[in-house]
Amino acid sequence: MLGAKLKCWLLQRINGIIVVNEQVKETYQKNGVPPNKIIVASNGIDPKLFSIDMSKTKARLELCIPVDKKVICYTGHLYIWKGVNIAALAMKELPSNFLLYVVGGAPADIDRFKKWVRDAEIDNVVLTGYISPREVHKYLAAADALVLPNTSTDQMSRLYTSPLKLFEYMAARRPIVASDLLSVREILNEQNAMLVKPDDPKSLATAVEKVIGDFRLGEKLTNKAFQDVQQYTWDNRRDRILKFIGIK
Repeated sequence: MLGAKLKCWLLQRINGIIVVNEQVKETYQKNGVPPNKIIVASNGIDPKLFSIDMSKTKARLELCIPVDKKVICYTGHLYIWKGVNIAALAMKELPSNFLLYVVGGAPADIDRFKKWVRDAEIDNVVLTGYISPREVHKYLAAADALVLPNTSTDQMSRLYTSPLKLFEYMAARRPIVASDLLSVREILNEQNAMLVKPDDPKSLATAVEKVIGDFRLGEKLTNKAFQDVQQYTWDNRRDRILKFIGIK
């Protein structure tokens, strides 16, 4: 009780807080921090990494990815709350010509996930291991669809995250299928992505198949996402924060 009171006392006396989404802001407000002392500054992208619109075929040839397959890509850490296991289970609902590329992850998490995939008898998942951040965009370019399957069972995932991959997906000009969560809806919506029921492999698979099979829909979502992400650059984030603290 004393610790909680001390925390509230400190929060009410700070000059300002920088948070990554509205849910975090609401949490601080409930602890007594005035709204004008909080700025929401979401994560973002470095546009230079996505300045070249690499063709799908070129990316696949460079990465030795089959050109005749439907490729789904997930990038980032393999923590349980990231929902990568949901993406893997969705592969059981899709035709055999679909592949899921899982890009990234720490060695221990890769070993754990690899064993889980093997035990679940899922044979159309490819783990690349760690890839340099400057090379990840090639895997995004090689994909037919990008998935962000965060779980709803974890509070961090549901409310407080601002996934870097979300912004990179938007900049990659490939259709996005994502969990319909408050944390995700701050950036994505029905105009720039396919939002699906969280923790539901079948819903994820259905949306992936739809967005890949319907070229016009995929192009519409892709163009809107690419347009929307232009405001989420690291330079813009820096300028907003500097203005907030009175330096710029």
